[in-house]
Amino acid sequence: MRLPIATDAHETTKPHETQPQVARTARRVVVIEDNPDVRDLLKLRLRRLGHHVEAASDGPSGLARVLKERPDVALIDIGLPGIDGYEIAQKVRQALGQSITLVALSGFGQPDDKRRAMESGFDQHLTKPVEFGDLDAVLSRPRDC
Repeated sequence: MRLPIATDAHETTKPHETQPQVARTARRVVVIEDNPDVRDLLKLRLRRLGHHVEAASDGPSGLARVLKERPDVALIDIGLPGIDGYEIAQKVRQALGQSITLVALSGFGQPDDKRRAMESGFDQHLTKPVEFGDLDAVLSRPRDC
């Protein structure tokens, strides 16, 4: 009886499959998400990419966090307790103008949902569950694009 020679599992796995890409430019990010599992997953993923991440679990505390931290990017769930993501986007735009990238996170991804997000002041609309490649692309994009 013959047994095959054992191989190291790392030899057959491509490096990019096991190691997350590190962000080219670390961003300051605020995540406003009421679902604790989604919020924790986003925080973990973004921190692994090298970003500085703060988070909030409802609309009022999320708005306060964004206005205090003045991050580069805010990922904002649309359906939040307290005040919704649309209102947060409008208030952030009034206070901070275009100095921040606002990304809507929503379980709804129809054209009307995306249109409403853009009309409220968001720069991007990502449908949940968020594809991390899409999120990485948003965070890698220069602000003036």
